[in-house]
Amino acid sequence: MKKPSPPGPRKEKNPSIPKSSPSCIIQCDGYIVYPSWAKDKDWIKLMGCHSHVRRKFFEATEQSPRLVAWILRQLAHLYHIEKRLRETQAGPALRQAVRAAESRMIHRRLKKAIDTLALRTSILPKSKLGKAIRYAINQWPNLETYLGDGRVEIWNNLVENAIRPTKLGAKNWLFIGNEMSGQKCAILYTIVENCRRLGINPKEYLTDVLTSLPGLQAKDAITLTPANWLKARSGKPVRMVA
Repeated sequence: MKKPSPPGPRKEKNPSIPKSSPSCIIQCDGYIVYPSWAKDKDWIKLMGCHSHVRRKFFEATEQSPRLVAWILRQLAHLYHIEKRLRETQAGPALRQAVRAAESRMIHRRLKKAIDTLALRTSILPKSKLGKAIRYAINQWPNLETYLGDGRVEIWNNLVENAIRPTKLGAKNWLFIGNEMSGQKCAILYTIVENCRRLGINPKEYLTDVLTSLPGLQAKDAITLTPANWLKARSGKPVRMVA
């Protein structure tokens, strides 16, 4: 049997992600494959991650410490607003209202500054600061998505942290099968991480679901999601743990 080749650098290749609903927001970084994949899917809306923007400017600190410090401070103001909303357990409507009243102004100020920096000939395009500026400009429409939707987060940190063990073990799990395995793994990771965030023992959940699955009809599938599974047992509304 032919041994599969190890994966190379990230290339523009359409991921196999099924249409899950009439309207779907996918939060991601600026990797070129995402807009390429989503351009013909009108039910998909891509959303940017402020942490990726912050990371690129942070890496350019040595090039212009004072300038980068100002940009990071603006992002810190946005993060502080989000922290306050999380601590008060604000719902989507309140989060959207607060972002419109407080965050949007900071966002505009930051965008104006970045646009001005992009015109400076002293900042070379291939320098770390130049790349950070270009990345932010290219991502800006997607970064603004969170301002108008209280359901979503300013960053993708929860997912980034959840998949870190997978990334760390990539060499151990290099030969996982074929290209379709990626979609199957994504489904399994999603189920396990949702169990974790809901405080469910994944083994208990999977044992119960896989045992009862043969006797269920297709219309009953929605009852098997971790949130609905837990709700059916506790009888109480479910809240995710950050």
